[in-house]
Amino acid sequence: MKKNPKDMTLDEARNEIFRRIQRGESYREIVKTEHRIDGRIKRFNISEVSKIKQEFTGQASSSKNKDPDMAFLFEEFDKEESLVDIVKKTQLSPNFVKQAHDKYIEFRDKRVIPGWIVDKLYELASKIKGEEVTDLEEALDHLQEAVVRYMKPKFIFPCAKCKKPIELDSYAWKEVYSFLVFERRWGHADCDDYY
Repeated sequence: MKKNPKDMTLDEARNEIFRRIQRGESYREIVKTEHRIDGRIKRFNISEVSKIKQEFTGQASSSKNKDPDMAFLFEEFDKEESLVDIVKKTQLSPNFVKQAHDKYIEFRDKRVIPGWIVDKLYELASKIKGEEVTDLEEALDHLQEAVVRYMKPKFIFPCAKCKKPIELDSYAWKEVYSFLVFERRWGHADCDDYY
């Protein structure tokens, strides 16, 4: 373990650590050195050595977000305005607004869904409902309803008279099972004359 008997200030010790980093010494070697700072012995840990390097090379200032535009954009994103409107309003670069929006979404734990997928959701929900759906939650409700209907077990039997299929869900199947199996007579309400 190297000892540095010379008494120094904290700034002098930090300068010495940075000079050693520039010479190519490993962090592990640097942290073994004791520094006498204002009469006390101090050893810097690896994290402190890394921070000193970042500060001296200018990397620390770029990793901290001191940009007021970013905070302002986050407030605008909370208003749920479109990115195009925000670029027009703020006159900031579209790339910067996009990067800020991506970071905002990451922080809010939301997922980015391309517009064409949302359009497809609206289209499918509108087909299910039979009229235009413009609210995303309503669209999701209709899609969920369609999935539930699709997932229900269905039993299909031909009508005894017209031979067209009759679709039964599991509840109706339980009610008419014995009649279908033993009587083999089943039909639509319109075909009731047959019986």
